Amino acid sequence: MLKERAHKILRILKSTFGEVDLNEFLAFKVALETRDPFETLVATILTQNTNEKNAFKSYFSLKKKFPKITPSVLASSTIDELSSLISHGGLGYVKAKRIIEASKYILKKFKGDLSTILKKPLEKARTELMMIPGVGPKTADILLLMIANKPTVPVDTHVMRVSYRLGFIAKNAKYEDVRRKLIELFCPDKRLEAHLYLILLGRRFCTARKPKCNICPISEFCAKVI
Repeated sequence: MLKERAHKILRILKSTFGEVDLNEFLAFKVALETRDPFETLVATILTQNTNEKNAFKSYFSLKKKFPKITPSVLASSTIDELSSLISHGGLGYVKAKRIIEASKYILKKFKGDLSTILKKPLEKARTELMMIPGVGPKTADILLLMIANKPTVPVDTHVMRVSYRLGFIAKNAKYEDVRRKLIELFCPDKRLEAHLYLILLGRRFCTARKPKCNICPISEFCAKVI
C-alpha cells in the first residue's frame, strides 16, 4: 500500500538524517525563531533559485541593515538598495522588486499584518496569500505550514523530483497534483517532516544528476522511476 510505504520511507529518512539542522533550511529557521509570517515570507523569497548557503548570506545581510524586517521598512527601500543587500544568490534585482511589491501590497491590503489571513481556513488563506505579488503556491504553503500549522505540504524542486522517482506521482504532475498526493499520503502531524526530509533526500542521495541509488537508505522501497 502506497501510504504505508510512504510512512516507512519517512521513518527511515528520519533515522538516517536525525534531527533537522535549522542551518539547512532558512525559511524553517526564520519561522521557528521569529514566528513572524512576513519575515518568513521574505526568507522564502530569498531561497528562490539559489542554494540555502547563499540564501542565508542574503538574509543576514538584510538583517544587518534592517534588524527588524517589516513591510513598512522594506516598502520604503529602493530596489537598488535592497538588491545590493540580497545579491548573494543571484537575481537580486528581481527578488528585491518582489519583496518591495509584496511589502507595499501587505501594507495597503492588510495594514502590514498577515496574521489575519493565516487564521482563515487553509484553501481560503492560500488563495489570499497567492494574491500578494511574488507569492506563489510554494511560498504560501510554507507560511501556512510553518507559521500557521495548517495541514499542507510545500513542494520545491527536490520534493517534486523525489516524489516522482519514488512513484508517488506521475511524470508530468503539476505542483497542485504533488501537493494533494503528499497530503493524501502523510497524516497532518507528519507533513512538515515529510517536506523537510524529502528535501534532504533530494539533496544528499536523490540528486538531479547521477542519483546515488546504490547507497540510498530507502532504495529498496523506491520505484526508481528515473
